[in-house]
Amino acid sequence: MIKKILSILLVLFALHTTKIYAQRIMGEAIFGMNLSKIEGDLINNGSFKFNKPGLNLGVGAIVPINDLFAINVQTIFSQKGAYQNYGPYADSARPYYKTRLDYAEVPILFSYHDKNGLTFSTGLAYSRLVRARWTVNGREVSNSTSDGYFSLNNLDWIADFKYKVWRNAQINIQYQYGITSVW
Repeated sequence: MIKKILSILLVLFALHTTKIYAQRIMGEAIFGMNLSKIEGDLINNGSFKFNKPGLNLGVGAIVPINDLFAINVQTIFSQKGAYQNYGPYADSARPYYKTRLDYAEVPILFSYHDKNGLTFSTGLAYSRLVRARWTVNGREVSNSTSDGYFSLNNLDWIADFKYKVWRNAQINIQYQYGITSVW
């Protein structure tokens, strides 16, 4: 008898709630470009120039918390590095300095979605170096991830802004700064 009464009370309590959120996960495809630099290297020390273009490809899952907030988990292939075409002297070899670092990244972002189609996000990204190539003054210094020049694991802070341009398509501007050093 007590079990029946508890069951009825549980059903009545469940029906009394005014708002129930069902679990909903949305997917996203990520395709784009980035511009990067390496702090503390030969050419970018203290400068604001992002001069190495790279590719960003990946997928993501967006888990809404409520109508305004969500958690976004992504898996991205990202090309980063630094580049300078000519050196300080007329006889410098081309490319004078080129670092290409390819990463597998897993960003976890906390997002705010406003009613006008803007999304503001911040979070952290774990990055694993999968390929490295480093050329200085025309000479290849490194072409391996295991030679000890670059850190295999990195942690970055992310600030992200998205604007809805058409239906589910969004344009994105993202700033990412390394908490740990790539060296």
